[in-house]
Amino acid sequence: MPIENEWREPKPQERLVLERMLSQLFVGREALLAQLSGVRVKTIDEDGSLSIKVTAGGPAGIPIRVPVTAHTEDVDGCGWSCSFT
Repeated sequence: MPIENEWREPKPQERLVLERMLSQLFVGREALLAQLSGVRVKTIDEDGSLSIKVTAGGPAGIPIRVPVTAHTEDVDGCGWSCSFT
């Protein structure tokens, strides 16, 4: 995948991944769902990794930030991970 210099709206499959990650209940979830309306992304490497920028909604209102990494496999069995810091 080509590396992108400009921010853009997420493609449908990228938005589905973001929505799936927010499908479980946790503290701050509602605020993150509100931020989805203004999310912008860009591809940052040849593997298709995304950088995410939020342009709408307010902070999640949690007392401290907790870095989180999720690991899973796609339908082909290839492993991938997603980190939020």
